Amino acid sequence: MIITTGIHDPIHHRLIHDEEEHRTWCVANYEDDSRLEYYDSIMIILHFILPLSINFISILMIIILKARNQAILHKKKMFKQMKEQLHQYSYMIVSSCILVILALPRLIISLRGGCMKSARDPWLSLSGYFVSFIPSALFFFVFVLSSPLYRKEFTQAIKRLR
Repeated sequence: MIITTGIHDPIHHRLIHDEEEHRTWCVANYEDDSRLEYYDSIMIILHFILPLSINFISILMIIILKARNQAILHKKKMFKQMKEQLHQYSYMIVSSCILVILALPRLIISLRGGCMKSARDPWLSLSGYFVSFIPSALFFFVFVLSSPLYRKEFTQAIKRLR
């Protein structure tokens, strides 16, 4: 689905040779079609918001359902159970917040229109863009190893494989 919603992007990239800067730029050119530029912005925002929303909703559902199940066993302790579950699964909430913070540079750079006039070394812009890919690359460490339950299951799975 992500590939089909983003297929227009590589099609509209153009190489522009800048004589003044002695560089060749690869730029998405949507000037011919403003609807395509609007569509691209919407897709960038959706690709940012939807996975993070699903992640937050899943975490909240885990906390609420587990607290409700515990409250059924112990009548009139729903609020206390909710607080305990929130504390128990706080690592998931923190991980999701870290994902949002690390994905923001890529979102900002993607939505910024036009070319940026920069110095010869564009390392700051590039590093800000690539920092947002860290959560994807470190997904295992962020979610599996930060969770006591998932870490235990992972070590048991490794032992079974050996």
